[in-house]
Amino acid sequence: MVKISQTPGPEQTQAPSRQGRTAPTDFKSVFQSAVTHGPGAAAVPPAVPTAPAGGAPPVGSDLSRVERVVDLLDRYQEVLADPRIPLKKVGDLVDNLDREADWLAIRAAQISGPPALRNLLNQTALTAKIEALKYTRGDYV
Repeated sequence: MVKISQTPGPEQTQAPSRQGRTAPTDFKSVFQSAVTHGPGAAAVPPAVPTAPAGGAPPVGSDLSRVERVVDLLDRYQEVLADPRIPLKKVGDLVDNLDREADWLAIRAAQISGPPALRNLLNQTALTAKIEALKYTRGDYV
């Protein structure tokens, strides 16, 4: 077996730069140079923390609550599509859906950061509230 270091060919540890100077070609050096001196290096925004300063829950828990509501909506759809399940048995599921929608709406009002998460929480809460209202109003009877 031939080792990579024993293969024939030119060894190149530095590549000539545009001004005729030599520049290092190892990844770490090139990466550090690009990050500190490259175009737009000063425009790199700071990392967004996952937990807001006010002690609010981290974004991950918000997303897991959204997933929970989407799972409840999926289950709700399955139950409504099953003719063997009477609509009176769906009440607990609708109550859970309504409670989760309330939580999402309250949490969305607390978020002051980027609007994307707030919009996701609001849209999910609105969808869940509409479905709970349709059930309570008797649309599926």
